[in-house]
Amino acid sequence: MPGYIEDRWMRKKPHPVTGEMKKSTYGVGMRYRVCGIPGVKDESFVKLKDAKDWLASAQTDSRRGVFVDPELGQILLAEYFTKVYWPGVSVALGTERTMNQKIRSHVLAHLGHLPIAAIDEEHLRIWVATLLKKLEPSTVRVIYDYLSAILNSAVPKRITRNPCSTRGIKPKAPEVKARAFTRSQSGGVREGLRLRNRISFDLGVGAGLRQGEVFGFSPVDVDEAAEELHIRRQLQIDSHGRPYFKLPKGDKERSVPLSSGLALALDEYADNFTPVKVTLPWRGPGGPDSGELTATLLMTTRFGNPINQSSWNYDAWKPALCNAGLIEPWDSTRASHHRGGWEAARELGFHITRHTYASVQLQGGESIVALSQWLGHDDPGFTLRRYTHFMPEDGRRGRSAVDAWLGLGPAASAPPFEVLEPLNGSERVVAGDLAMLYLVAVPSGQDWTVSLLRGPGERPLGKILVRRGTAEQVLASAASWLRGNVSALGGQVVEVKNMDIPSQRGGAALGRVVLAADVAGDFLASLAA
Repeated sequence: MPGYIEDRWMRKKPHPVTGEMKKSTYGVGMRYRVCGIPGVKDESFVKLKDAKDWLASAQTDSRRGVFVDPELGQILLAEYFTKVYWPGVSVALGTERTMNQKIRSHVLAHLGHLPIAAIDEEHLRIWVATLLKKLEPSTVRVIYDYLSAILNSAVPKRITRNPCSTRGIKPKAPEVKARAFTRSQSGGVREGLRLRNRISFDLGVGAGLRQGEVFGFSPVDVDEAAEELHIRRQLQIDSHGRPYFKLPKGDKERSVPLSSGLALALDEYADNFTPVKVTLPWRGPGGPDSGELTATLLMTTRFGNPINQSSWNYDAWKPALCNAGLIEPWDSTRASHHRGGWEAARELGFHITRHTYASVQLQGGESIVALSQWLGHDDPGFTLRRYTHFMPEDGRRGRSAVDAWLGLGPAASAPPFEVLEPLNGSERVVAGDLAMLYLVAVPSGQDWTVSLLRGPGERPLGKILVRRGTAEQVLASAASWLRGNVSALGGQVVEVKNMDIPSQRGGAALGRVVLAADVAGDFLASLAA
């Protein structure tokens, strides 16, 4: 095993001429020096025992390839960040500015004077507790992750492990659910936007685009033949107020389904507001060799310039929120040289239009996997965790099951029925898919004829006769019939919802059915559990 301990004061044998045991360095510096380990700097000690312990440890670490030179870990955190870590950081310019500011204000201001090797769990707990006195837990989590990334970059050359990896120090993530606009709120916000800005809302709610993707969107990205929008770029503003193009978040393009209504809105907008061709720098991967990209932007300012998100949020978005009654009117007492005047409402930023898009898609029966692709998420699991509460009839199936088990509610008093046409086994839904079907109950005297249809004018997939009962009770009987026989259609009933129950007897009753085939049914059933 390489490595040995040198006694810098005394010889092992007397000098051959003088017979002296002491060396010329006797009494100078520390007596014992450990040396001879490949890749490990020599280290000196006062006591022999300390030298032996360090030698054994250094030999083991050297053999494993994890040796850390203690001297390298003595660099101060502030110096390490400025000279080593920050020059190698590569993030979006907008992120870079806020990241640098948070690190300097909340990390280096508290821990910058410490050597990185000295930062331990005790320092972290005190630091986190200090931050939580003035910042929200969600903000502290972000700052904690910044420090963790800095220290992680020093492993294993300068420190053996990252103390931020210790469980229980990082503040817990607050359980905040994504919020979506209601239909009335959507109408109020959209009407509160000027005609020039209204298409931004349509692209946000109608296609789930992020704000930068909306402002970087071009009419050439519309593929009406394929009924798709191609999201190829986003418009961003750097710390000096200069606009530039880059790939959408995650550095990847994607395609989103285009509805006929949104296609018409895009055509009308382009007729009323001429798209403007602009040439801007391209930053990040995926750009042209020239470093510039020319694109015809659908949305610009009235002067034909690219839109600054910060100004647009203040001048267009906040007044629209106020119009919908979601925030208080502009107040001069809140204004300053930084503009201000509007009520802070971070959860009502433009991103809420994406949440609304997700809500509408899931309520319409679209799958989590498809929605994840349309939103540009890397992991469908992230989409599921973020938007589970938007799933169709979230919680209703459990409540109905409890009522049925206890013998309560309308299902318990559902009148008996007679099968006129059994469910047609030849009309099976596609495996793994979701199908939207409809129950139409038509009264005739005191009896009701209930048909299961794919859509208006379609041939019934099955039909029953229910004698007597209210419209709600009749649809409950139909739901019971479906749940007991739906295997003929190749799946499970995920939801039966009364859509239009007449207040008085005499009118037809309409019910909506979400039918999940095999794999999708099992997936949604597991969510309900």
